[in-house]
Amino acid sequence: MLKLFLVSLSIFVSFNPANAQPPKNAQIVYQQGIAFMGKEQYPDAMASFFKALAFYENYDSAYFQMAEINVKFNSIDTAISFYKKALAINPNYLQTLINLAAVYKNFKSDVITGLGYYLRALAIDSTNKETLYYTAWCYNSLKDYDNAIRYAVRALAIDNNYRIVYGELGYAYHLSGKFAEGVEQFKKNIAISKNDLPIYYCGLCYVELKDKVGATSMYDELIKMSPKLADLLKKKIDEL
Repeated sequence: MLKLFLVSLSIFVSFNPANAQPPKNAQIVYQQGIAFMGKEQYPDAMASFFKALAFYENYDSAYFQMAEINVKFNSIDTAISFYKKALAINPNYLQTLINLAAVYKNFKSDVITGLGYYLRALAIDSTNKETLYYTAWCYNSLKDYDNAIRYAVRALAIDNNYRIVYGELGYAYHLSGKFAEGVEQFKKNIAISKNDLPIYYCGLCYVELKDKVGATSMYDELIKMSPKLADLLKKKIDEL
């Protein structure tokens, strides 16, 4: 029974369009399209990709590139259509999932749909710090601060110096009111590597806790690294 299952699986994989190799003539015109894109000759690139699809209708990469061109020219609905055709052929096309999520988030202001695609992308690659960051951003936008914190922390576990994530993490802690947890998390980040942003946000959490001693200790650290952020923190401390 196991042998029969493995044989059946191998047959499925060999005939799965996402795993099939495009024929040579399709690959040639596809590469011509890529070359045209490099020269910013987009109408010629589109023509090449359409030709590649005429040779091989399951050419998911051709649909992806056509979507990219349409995004460039703000033809968003057309781009979405092409991205979805690529995904219909290859549901695990990682960059298509990420780019489609960004299109919904940035152009359609549809955070929920965008978040769904980011989560699908993370199910394939859970170590992509950019995807983790944008997932945290989406959760913050939806006021789901617990999940925003969770995904921001995961991004920082991959790159503790990924500066943009600290803003999302600080925002989530601030609006959720979890200032003590914020202090604890930011101290963990500070211990891994010296970075002005976790020190700054840790200081802000201390301010919210009305802990002037703790906030001042962060100010003393921060003034050596970023006088501008130190001044911002000092103003908050002086208000206590």
